[in-house]
Amino acid sequence: MEFGRRLQLLLEEQNLKQKDLAAWLHLASSTLSGYVSGTRQPSFETLIQIATYFGVTTDYLLGSSKLYRHAAAPLLPKEKLLLDLYRGMTEKQKALLLELARFCHYQSLREKNQKQN
Repeated sequence: MEFGRRLQLLLEEQNLKQKDLAAWLHLASSTLSGYVSGTRQPSFETLIQIATYFGVTTDYLLGSSKLYRHAAAPLLPKEKLLLDLYRGMTEKQKALLLELARFCHYQSLREKNQKQN
């Protein structure tokens, strides 16, 4: 059940609905709901996709590690600039930027998945 609980926490943290993550993973909403409730388990490939989406380790998702995120690397200059700009924004601007970033992230992962298929 550790996986389902941690997945639910990540969804809540990102203010993300199960159906939206399910769509991104190309899964039925009921399948993702089964992961959260603990009645189903993802394939290795799906587990990796979930970990990649949230930027966490598979060990964290499976409950074998309390390490939440990958070890942080120093910020690159463009990353620091983006962070500085973000911190100066209003809450509405931050929300818009996060939506744009999610969209771009979805697109890049879809393109990567299409290249693999």
